[in-house]
Order: sequence, then C-alpha cells, then structure tokens
Amino acid sequence: ATPLSNGTEIVRFGPLPSFERIDQKAATTTLAIVLLPAALAIALLLRPVARQLRHVERAAQAIAAGDLSARVDQRRVRAAKPLAQAFNNMASRTEALVRTQRELLQAVSHELRTPLNSVIGFANVLARNKNGHLEPQELRYLERIQGNGRHLLALIDEILDLSRIESGRISL
Repeated sequence: ATPLSNGTEIVRFGPLPSFERIDQKAATTTLAIVLLPAALAIALLLRPVARQLRHVERAAQAIAAGDLSARVDQRRVRAAKPLAQAFNNMASRTEALVRTQRELLQAVSHELRTPLNSVIGFANVLARNKNGHLEPQELRYLERIQGNGRHLLALIDEILDLSRIESGRISL
C-alpha cells in the first residue's frame, strides 16, 4: 500500500495473480481451437483468388509457348481484374510488336533480295564484257562478289523461310 500526497487515501496494488505453469496439452488444445477455424476461414476466402490467379498463369504460359493471342478472361478474375487488364494490355502490345517486327523483317528481306541479285548480275555482265580477259585481281574480286552475294542471298532466304514458318504459311 502506498499513501497518497494528502495521507488520507491509500493506493493498493495486489494481490497479483499467481501464474502457474500452463499445462502444455491444454495450451495446444486452446491454440488449435482458436487457430484452426481462423486458418480454415482464410483458406476459404483465398481459394477463389488463387483460382483466378491460375487463369492469369495459364494465359502467361500460353504466351510463353508462342500463342501471342492468349488473353485473360476478365469476367473470370473479378478479384484480380486490374492484374488481368494489365496482363492483357501487355500481351496485346507484345503481339503487335512481334507482328510488326515480322512484317518489317519480311519486307526488308524482299527489298534486299532484288537489288542484291541485280548488283551481282551487273558485276558479272561488266566482267564478261571485257572480252573474257580479266586480270587475276579482277577475277578474285568477281569471285568474292559472287561468293558474298550467294552467302547474303542464302541468309535472306533463311530469314524469309523463318518468317513464313512463324506466320504459319509453311511448316517444317
């Protein structure tokens, strides 16, 4: 007991409760009774969200496998709708960029092929118009032009074939 400043009143602390050692089995049972329903409730609440996220995961796997048209059905992912919208926007942009890249690559390849054939043919005509007489150095240059030209044409043909395969116009 502690007297207050005027001495007439006393503040008393106690008796303090005595804490006995809690029985381990009782503590475990109490925790199980409290935590198990909470865990069950959380699992039930998160299950629909997990299912919705699996829809996003399947769409991501489809895109990774090459199906650039895969999208997330936003009606099936209400809780993850902002994620689905962002994913679909990203997928649309990626699809457009890849399509543009393929078209550009194919157009450039076609545009390179014709002038390259013309330059090689022109070099041959000029060389042959010298009445068949070529200096050794000129002959080496002509052979190098022809070899490099064939190599470049083969690369362009491979690019065009790859472009056709990717667009589905031909198969392997």
